Amino acid sequence: MPLRKPPRDPEGWVTAAQGSWVVGLDNLSTVPDWLSDCLCRAATGDGDVRRALYTDSDLAVFAFRRCILLNGIDVGALRGDLADRTLPINLDRIEEAARLTERQLNERWTRDHPHIFAGLLSLAAELIRRLLSVRLTSSPRMADFALILAGIDQILGTDGLTRFAERARTMAEDTLSSDPFIAAMDEAQIDFHGKAADLLIKATPDEQGWRKPKDWPKDPRAVTGLLRRTAPAMRKLGWVVEEGEDRNHYVIWTVIHPEKGRKQGPQGPQDPQTGICGCGNPLLAPQSQQRGICESCWLNQERTP
Repeated sequence: MPLRKPPRDPEGWVTAAQGSWVVGLDNLSTVPDWLSDCLCRAATGDGDVRRALYTDSDLAVFAFRRCILLNGIDVGALRGDLADRTLPINLDRIEEAARLTERQLNERWTRDHPHIFAGLLSLAAELIRRLLSVRLTSSPRMADFALILAGIDQILGTDGLTRFAERARTMAEDTLSSDPFIAAMDEAQIDFHGKAADLLIKATPDEQGWRKPKDWPKDPRAVTGLLRRTAPAMRKLGWVVEEGEDRNHYVIWTVIHPEKGRKQGPQGPQDPQTGICGCGNPLLAPQSQQRGICESCWLNQERTP
């Protein structure tokens, strides 16, 4: 099927993804959380094991990794992990005088398909030849895709990797602005170091008549889960989000707003126990405190030839 409606449940998704190399979901209005998780797994490799029909012990094994196309006028804000795996494309509106019939489209496709396919094969062959020499100073979550984009940029003289990074930042903004708790932290320009329970109190507005939104965290555990899920998107926008432990093994969060992070970052250590790296990240781990730089910067230095 070139296009299909969204599945109703994870089992329906496994059946759909197993049967097609490219899965096209048409006319989406929203992406529910369960489907978002399924799409993330399918993009990097997914599988399922079920009892084979009409047997007691035989198993049916499903294993797949798929290209996925999502089409919709407005699918809403995507969760951060799905947004990192997504390449958004905004299609231009077709003027009424320029619209074609299916027959005209098919004729043009039949005429142009051999040239398009040959061009893709030539580009793929040149990319494979160059790929081992492509080097990146830093990589996003989809590191292999970024490497391919960088190789194509070298061949064609384009800036696809830069545009991909800019789009990822824009999608991170959409993801965070749609969450009421993160939006409240942004408005208050949070500068925080402590437990999730204290962060929940600090971020909750004390205005008279304020009501908790539907998606507001109910307890400190929900705050911890939210921060762990949104931390990659927050860091893209300049937030400092680090998780550590105190001597009693309680989870301790360091959350610094981008505006305050830029002011505090170059000043060096703020206290003898934590300290701040030059990039603005706190030095929570003992190894980071000894080196004077955070783990991320140290790994980047090790990878750079």
